[in-house]
Amino acid sequence: MSDHKLDFDAVNASLCSGIAPLLFSYNKTMKRLKRKCWATGSLIVLLIAALVMRAFGRAITVMSDTRLNGMTIVIDAGHGGKDPGARSQAIDEDEINLKTAKKLQRLLEGAGAEVIMIREEDVDLAPSDAKNVKREDLKKRVEIMNQPQVTLFISIHCNISLDKRVHGAEVYYQQGNENSHQLAAAVLERLRSVTESKFQPKTGNIYILKQTTTLGILAEIGFLSNGQDLAALQKDEHLDEIAYAIFQGIDDFVKILE
Repeated sequence: MSDHKLDFDAVNASLCSGIAPLLFSYNKTMKRLKRKCWATGSLIVLLIAALVMRAFGRAITVMSDTRLNGMTIVIDAGHGGKDPGARSQAIDEDEINLKTAKKLQRLLEGAGAEVIMIREEDVDLAPSDAKNVKREDLKKRVEIMNQPQVTLFISIHCNISLDKRVHGAEVYYQQGNENSHQLAAAVLERLRSVTESKFQPKTGNIYILKQTTTLGILAEIGFLSNGQDLAALQKDEHLDEIAYAIFQGIDDFVKILE
């Protein structure tokens, strides 16, 4: 028996010599992971803080701006109901228009303007028995825009083109109306950096712009036919940027008139 007795001191020494490097390696790995987690966590915190400060800065800008007090602004989210507007890859224009319109509504109301929304749901304005839904819907929109208390209107749409390379915002104004031209130029200037637009303000054969007597513009905020625009227009943060750009453009226009 004495020949087969285990030497526990030798065994312990052997085990310790094998485990020690493993423990050392484990501790080093854990420290590296902790440092990475700390760095990643810090980065996330910084990103969140930057986003919060950006939003807070915008809120302060809107709340401190009183130039829009007393103004009544109509926001027209184009299409809706039986008329979904342009469509690309199962994405309907009317949904994007409405989301953007609601974001713009909050900004304008925050700056003191009274806002009239043409629609706040997925509906059109045509009577249920209308034979020409499109025409009756547009006539009702024009009627709301032409109310005497309305200062100006913004009609929000998305564009589409056979040329998929075409991208960026376009803004249309009322032909022969210099104020409408200036408003369109101010809004488009703000939209350039958001949508990489290279367009200039333009006129067109657009029913709403031809039939309204109230000052207004129609903003095409991107091309659903362009892959880059389409992807961006599905992102809530991009629509925030667009709404804020339109808001800034309106504010810039009002400054010109002061």
